[in-house]
Amino acid sequence: MKRIYLSPLRYPGAKRQIAHHIEKLLKEYGCTGNVFVEPCCGGASVSLYLLEHKVVSSVILADKDPWVASFWKVLFTQTDDLLSDINNVEVSVQQWKDFRANAPQTTREKALYCFFFNRTCYSGILDGGMIGGHSQTSRYKIDCRFNKPELMERIKWIADQFASKVQVLPPVSVFDILEQAKSEEYEDRVYYIDPPYVSIHLYPHNFRKAEHQKLKASLEEFRKPWILSYHEHPQILQMYGSNTSLEHSSLNVLWVAERAKTGKELLINNLSSVRNKQPLPPSSLSPSQHALWETSVSVVSDKEELLAET
Repeated sequence: MKRIYLSPLRYPGAKRQIAHHIEKLLKEYGCTGNVFVEPCCGGASVSLYLLEHKVVSSVILADKDPWVASFWKVLFTQTDDLLSDINNVEVSVQQWKDFRANAPQTTREKALYCFFFNRTCYSGILDGGMIGGHSQTSRYKIDCRFNKPELMERIKWIADQFASKVQVLPPVSVFDILEQAKSEEYEDRVYYIDPPYVSIHLYPHNFRKAEHQKLKASLEEFRKPWILSYHEHPQILQMYGSNTSLEHSSLNVLWVAERAKTGKELLINNLSSVRNKQPLPPSSLSPSQHALWETSVSVVSDKEELLAET
């Protein structure tokens, strides 16, 4: 049975809702069985989905945030240590304050801090506020998203199933990964980039406008298969919308950050050009309301499920 939730990390921009559409793209363009590289992995929802559904042979996870990179490294290489640390940690206001006051030093400590704050901060934002506040007067308490037995079981299952199929890189930026890939001769890799939001600062390592523009320039000269996801924003529409060599689609999704709201997620890819195929026919998808985008798809998700997990 396929699991509804797989990633043990919570992200307001989690891409579990669009993973099926990415699966469809990979199948349409003959990229199944490839190595899936996710340089801004965060909760790694897409990579885990593709592994579970046997769409890709293996994945490479990377993230610029050292806590996030450490979490995935320890999950796959020191699973028992991570499970022990989670089991033993006290989920309390005082522990939250102690962790905030003392920076982690080792990879193992960074992994625990990542998981602890992801599960005790609003919407999983690592440097966000404490769920319930310091007074804990809200009906949502600090431990309401910290179901130890279920989360530990999930972590163990992920490690047991996928440890041999996952490589986790040390903390590294997406720009370094793309630059390194230019000199590599691998023909079986697909790159999935999910950069930070535009003008919304949710993560310790956000992008400024210049970095969004730098990413566009890097991808335009990157001749390996890639898929890019962004929340819909005028800056992104302007940057990518006029490039006819790229395939674009707009997905209706539910975002959960502070409160649930519907929005649009943009998927942009170069698969048709690097695979020498024609783009997917727009007739198979409903027309977009935005003139720049060729296709628009509704992503069906259970709002209550998303709210319960977030």
